[in-house]
Amino acid sequence: IACVVTPVAAAIYLDSNIYNGWRHVYFLYAPFLMIGIFGIHWLVSCIGNQIIRTGVYIATGATIAIIAIAMAGMHPHQHVYFNFLLDRTTPEYLRTQYDMEYWGSSFREALEYMLEWYPDAKLHIWATASEVSGLNYEIMPEKDRQRISIDEGDYDFRITNYREFWGNGFFEEPSDSGVYTRTIYNNTLFTILPVNPSRVQAITTPDSQEIEQIYRSAVSEPPVWLSDFNVYMHQNTIIYIKSPCDITDTVERFFLYIFPVDPDDLSQHRQRLGFDNLDFDFEDRGGMLNDKCVARAHLPEYDIAAIETGQLAPDENRIWGARIPVAEHEQ
Repeated sequence: IACVVTPVAAAIYLDSNIYNGWRHVYFLYAPFLMIGIFGIHWLVSCIGNQIIRTGVYIATGATIAIIAIAMAGMHPHQHVYFNFLLDRTTPEYLRTQYDMEYWGSSFREALEYMLEWYPDAKLHIWATASEVSGLNYEIMPEKDRQRISIDEGDYDFRITNYREFWGNGFFEEPSDSGVYTRTIYNNTLFTILPVNPSRVQAITTPDSQEIEQIYRSAVSEPPVWLSDFNVYMHQNTIIYIKSPCDITDTVERFFLYIFPVDPDDLSQHRQRLGFDNLDFDFEDRGGMLNDKCVARAHLPEYDIAAIETGQLAPDENRIWGARIPVAEHEQ
């Protein structure tokens, strides 16, 4: 208790300069946790029944394990998830009350999104918290780094976590004109803003003529999976077709996981997952053809062992899903 109280009391009594909030006294976190652990131990020691005491230990250990697993699953955004005690529904409430995306660790996701969305372009990007965006750049595979330049001069896109607007209680509202905005609990982590996008070509939504060509090329061969959407493989493209179909069938996001034959074909970041994540929204990859819904997604050039795909409900449960052993299909 003295380890926690004494530094705080000294800072108050001596009117010490505490720069950037409580960063200079973060060392108090360790003794604070020790007080909590001691308190739990003392409470359990007051329980005379050995069975109940063991149960409390098991429950405590299970709670720690659940939190650890949840944080691992949320990585690298585990620091911006908040429990139910805080308001997680009011837009931008957490962002304006807490240091959510302080260091820009989500910029790695932003850079990967840009590489996927602009597959053939040399990208000139500037990001706030530039020292962190530089670190994110450095840990990316060499082939990806060759397509990206991080500079403040002649850039095409800007990635912002709005950190530069947090001073003096002023908070900039997220822009609706962004190429992509990442949110958690109705709060913005980052936005990719177009500055001079004319020099690069994005993956475009297919027009009606292309949709008809996609449909004809798909149905010329039998589907590799029959489900809510029938799944076809044509050359280096996966095609989704549903008939009859209406717009309500396309609202939910499609998940698309690509498992390579050789795991080394994945980027370093994806190797941790074991697959490439190419999730997409129907409106970005497809369209309507009379009473048919048709979408397509281009597949990576490496040898593919299997594909998992389907649609996810808002609660992350699968509406439908398929695992397609591509290597067997090709044989």
